Amino acid sequence: MSEVTIIGNGPSRKGFDILGCNHEVWGCNGIYRDTTDCDMVFAVDIEMQQELVESGYYRTNMVAMADIDPIPIEMLEVFTSSMPNVVMTRKEDDTHFIVQGDDDQTDILGLIRPELIVAYQYPHLKNLFCGMQALGFAIENDYETINLIGFDALQGEDTSNIYEGTPSYLTKYKTENAVGYVQRSQFIALLEWYYGKGSVYWKNSLDERVEVKYNELSYYEISEEWILGQGLKSEI
Repeated sequence: MSEVTIIGNGPSRKGFDILGCNHEVWGCNGIYRDTTDCDMVFAVDIEMQQELVESGYYRTNMVAMADIDPIPIEMLEVFTSSMPNVVMTRKEDDTHFIVQGDDDQTDILGLIRPELIVAYQYPHLKNLFCGMQALGFAIENDYETINLIGFDALQGEDTSNIYEGTPSYLTKYKTENAVGYVQRSQFIALLEWYYGKGSVYWKNSLDERVEVKYNELSYYEISEEWILGQGLKSEI
């Protein structure tokens, strides 16, 4: 049976023994700062992707990023010559680059051997939080048992993050932040979309886990609907 544990960055993940797992363990974003024991680290936001690349972590550890399209480094000058407000993150031995950013700023992220990165494209996972993309990726890739640890904002009321106040993170996470109400809507949408495919559990220790039923979550009735691939229903 294929099994994976996905680690969020809520305080309940502290002390979890990654090496005690006899199956794959995936982490999210800043977890790479503390351990290299994860089998794969997911990075969604531009700032965190830049941090993972600039640190060199991805060169020796498996990293997953969504919707990236590496371009040969020889094309760099052609792409940037007419772009305003370019912010470059690259090293001398980079062989490729990806273009990120928005209307105000263009971010160029250099890469060496882009095949080191697990690049995935699932339109219905667009705009999801990092942990929710990891969850969707696991179900899409036929993992039968998916354990969640450190997703405190989904399992209870604690929306804090062990990395809050550090680069790429908010100073403080509160219930009204998107990590609270929006992520809950995304979680419900994923579990409903994939109903019957894979089993998702809260994993509180190596031996204890509780299966998650989306329609039994305490916030199921009050959460706003998230339309996968689009966003909150009220904002579409």
